[in-house]
Amino acid sequence: MSNRFRSIQVDFSPSTLGRGILTTSRLAWFLLICAAITWSAVIYRTYVHLHQQSQNEGAIRHLAAKAETESKIRASTRQSPLPLERVVAINKVVDQLNLPWSGLFDALDSLYFPNVAILAVEPIAPRSQILIQAEARNAEQMVAYLTLLKGTALFKDARIKSHEIHEADPNKPIRFLVESTWNKVPI
Repeated sequence: MSNRFRSIQVDFSPSTLGRGILTTSRLAWFLLICAAITWSAVIYRTYVHLHQQSQNEGAIRHLAAKAETESKIRASTRQSPLPLERVVAINKVVDQLNLPWSGLFDALDSLYFPNVAILAVEPIAPRSQILIQAEARNAEQMVAYLTLLKGTALFKDARIKSHEIHEADPNKPIRFLVESTWNKVPI
């Protein structure tokens, strides 16, 4: 007969935490690690979701405040339109500012006449006209300057609108006002 004995493990030492860790099976450790990883992933995803939701709510509040501000601005703009008279006056000023002043002054400088002094230049933008106030030593020089203006492509239909002899000056110069249609782009 054969003796077969079964071995029995008898442990009389008290149970401790260290002993419990050493005697735990590998399967139990594997399941514990998987549970810890899964739990960590759930906590992380919850944190990310709550953070995104918080950012979205902040963006929605910001957009709502911006839309409310814009609607107030639009409402206040609609309530106070500019009167037609003011719009017309603004457009007249814009027309005056849009005139090619440098081209006009260059053209007048190129028409230098030795005994004629230009005192004032006043454009009348809606009618494309210009008024030039000048002073000449005598009537012949005034007429010669007018002829010079008529000979240019920039000023057409030049004519003397008024003139007067300046009696207070010992030289008695003639002040005159020339009115002309102004071609804004020289030909």
